[in-house]
Amino acid sequence: MLTRLNPTGGGIFREVLSKLRNRQLLLVDINKELAVEEFPMQKLSDILKERLMEFSNQTTNAMGNAQIWIPQKASVEQCQKLTKAFSGLSNIATSLAETPTEKISELKSYFIKLNHAHQRAEAILADVDIKRLDGEYVDIRISDLTAMDLSIKSNRYLLGCLDKKDYQAFVMQLQKEINSETANTVLRLSSELARLSGVSVKIDETINKLSQIMEKDLLETQKNILTHNLAPWAKNAIPHQEKAAELIEKGVKLLDMAIVEFVKEKNKEPDPEEPPAPAKTLNEEDMLQALQDTLARLEKEARQPREAKMELGIKPTFNLKVKTDWEKATKKEKKEKKEIEKKRREMQQAKKEQQQQAKNAQRNAAKAQQKANKNRNAMSEALYKKIAVPWKNRGTKLFEGGESWNKLSSELRQSLSQDVDSDIPEAYREAIEQYFREIAEENNNNEKNK
Repeated sequence: MLTRLNPTGGGIFREVLSKLRNRQLLLVDINKELAVEEFPMQKLSDILKERLMEFSNQTTNAMGNAQIWIPQKASVEQCQKLTKAFSGLSNIATSLAETPTEKISELKSYFIKLNHAHQRAEAILADVDIKRLDGEYVDIRISDLTAMDLSIKSNRYLLGCLDKKDYQAFVMQLQKEINSETANTVLRLSSELARLSGVSVKIDETINKLSQIMEKDLLETQKNILTHNLAPWAKNAIPHQEKAAELIEKGVKLLDMAIVEFVKEKNKEPDPEEPPAPAKTLNEEDMLQALQDTLARLEKEARQPREAKMELGIKPTFNLKVKTDWEKATKKEKKEKKEIEKKRREMQQAKKEQQQQAKNAQRNAAKAQQKANKNRNAMSEALYKKIAVPWKNRGTKLFEGGESWNKLSSELRQSLSQDVDSDIPEAYREAIEQYFREIAEENNNNEKNK
């Protein structure tokens, strides 16, 4: 509960408030110069120059984030569009920051270019195809463009004030920005301080004082600054500006005190726990009496009718509601169990079908293999009868064929030529190969004799 406002978080608020105080004191000095009719052109130019540098850093950071976090599914064309849009803004902002504030016309031209680049970037982010890639990416980039737009408008207005030498309007714009940032900071700080209440009495007292200063006194004083800045003389706002700076300083000190006390309380060792009180020893008579009282009460409640229970305030309506809720929960649980059981049966059925398909595939493969083996054995047997056996008996009386031996059918020759290397068993291969060699030799000899 108390971890969010740690010393680091408090340090962030302290730094922001300190910067606001310094900016407020700077406006006090400028108003004092205006009050004696001195024109602080150089101070205002330096302020604008510093703001343009901050804007350049802002656009550079936005460009880096836009390029680093481009959605992975973005096409090459989309990546180029996004990179070009934010790099264009950053390049113009850098040129703007490097241009001297005396060159007002050149600065104005850069502001026009910034507006055009800003509009192009908005149009790219509005593309439906890019939004579909990553909606969060587009939202963050739009937030960056919104912040840039505010800076562009504010700095462009200040440049116009310098051009017209309207120093009071320049100071008024700076004061409005300080008031707005102060209000936002106070709102966030109040939300964080609410988490510290109840830790200790001293912290509560410090938070109350800090809330009084920041939420009431400071914001009221800043309203008075704007009211008096509208007067003919800006010097009327000086006391209120000084008071605002003083209140911010007090608020920072109280914030430091609250953080210190919070750290002390957090690091304080807890008080040792008191040992539990010894349990009261009951004698046998007390235990017997308590048992009898309990049995009598239960028996009495069991005998009471429903109407009597209602008169005693047992609230059967509440029990009925509990029962109804239990029944609803039970029905829901049963429904969920039925759905789970249905899915389980469907999965089992699908698994059985897959297993059956696998078995069928194995059975078909076995049949195909068996058929192939049978065909191979039949061919081997045919080869053995037609070729191997006659060839082995060619020098004996058992040899039959004569001249027809050389006239094998084309079908048998084709089978032999296709299967001589694969399907013929090893036992017949030698005889068949010898047959082909001798047939070839006889053909060669016949051709020579001719």
